[in-house]
This record gives sequence, structure tokens and C-alpha cells, in this order.
Amino acid sequence: MARPRSPRHRKGTDGRWRMDGYGTVSSLDGDTLQEFPTTSVSCLKGDSARRTGPGTYATADGTTLTVRPGPGANRATLGRGTTPSSPRRASTGRP
Repeated sequence: MARPRSPRHRKGTDGRWRMDGYGTVSSLDGDTLQEFPTTSVSCLKGDSARRTGPGTYATADGTTLTVRPGPGANRATLGRGTTPSSPRRASTGRP
């Protein structure tokens, strides 16, 4: 995931993130992670998760999501479950 490049970007991982190759935008705002599946003509509200600890979120079905800054200044990694081998990266973008 990539940190928004604007003077308004927030500390840590809060902000909007576009997933590389997944057609998804994620919004991290305080204690909430909200996903938005996107197409060339739409952006729908998708799954959400609540923060359970620093960089850790839990979905309604109990799936654990982890968000870690880096690599690099404008990127982050999102992992699902407890296995870090399935990360998704995103590039800078807004829904």
C-alpha cells in the first residue's frame, strides 16, 4: 500500500490506499479499516475491520489484518491472517 502524497497525509498508516493489482482501495481512519472494491465505473463499500492493536485489525468473521509501513516512504504492506507470506501492496491513489 502507498501513503497518499499530499500535505494532508496523516501520521502512520491512516489515509486512503490503492492496492496494486487488486482493484481495491482501503481507507484507514483511526480505529476503522474500510475496503472499497473498485472498477472502471464504480467504487462500492466493502468489508470493514476494527483496530485491535497497533497496525492490527479484526474483521467481523475474525480474520486478522496487519498493516505495516514500508518498504519505502510511500508504501505499506497489508497481510491477511497470521501468515506474512500473503501480503498485498498498493500504490498511491485515491478512490
